[in-house]
Formats: sequence, structure tokens, C-alpha cells
Amino acid sequence: MIDVSTPSTPFETGFFDTPGRAFSVASSGSYAYVADWGQALRVIDAGDPAAPSEIGFYDTPGETAEVALAGGYVFVADEYGGVTILRDCHTLFRDGFESGDTAVWSTVVGEQGSK
Repeated sequence: MIDVSTPSTPFETGFFDTPGRAFSVASSGSYAYVADWGQALRVIDAGDPAAPSEIGFYDTPGETAEVALAGGYVFVADEYGGVTILRDCHTLFRDGFESGDTAVWSTVVGEQGSK
């Protein structure tokens, strides 16, 4: 996490190491959506920038490459699996992810089993 409130002197406020390689990042509010190459889409809660924490992930069928946000949707590009479009991710991650129940998640395009 980088504080850029003074653009001429940005500084690191916190750090989160993903299991893969953070390839692309998009943010909304206090959430960072990370395309973790070779792993998954990871959702990081940066509400406390000194101690960011993962609150959930969405496994893609291949190599998660890019992530973008627009109009309440999360667009996830996968090198081998096409594009998956998720809606209301951060709310759904908070409501049940800890138990591993991903049945409440919904995809708009690119339905992948029970994810």
C-alpha cells in the first residue's frame, strides 16, 4: 500500500504478499482486487493500510492475468479461460467466504461450476 496524498513524496504504509505474482490491480473504496498470475483473483481489504488482509479469492480455470472494475462489476481476464464478469464481489466475499461457501457468488458471463 502506497500513500500518495503528497505526490512528490509517496511512501509505503503496508504490504500484502500474494502466493503468486500480482500482475494487475484495481481498487474500489478500501478494496484492492489483485489478478494473482497463476493463482486467482484476490480481494484485499486495505481499510487499515498498515495491515491489509485478504478477505477472499476467486479461482479462474487458467492464469489470472488482468482485472478491471466498472459499474459495480469486476472483469477478470484469464489467459486460457476467457473473461469472467462478477458482480458485487466485495459484499459477497464478506458474507460467507470465510466458511468456503462460494455458492452465493454469481457470475454474469463465463459461469464456472459452483463459483
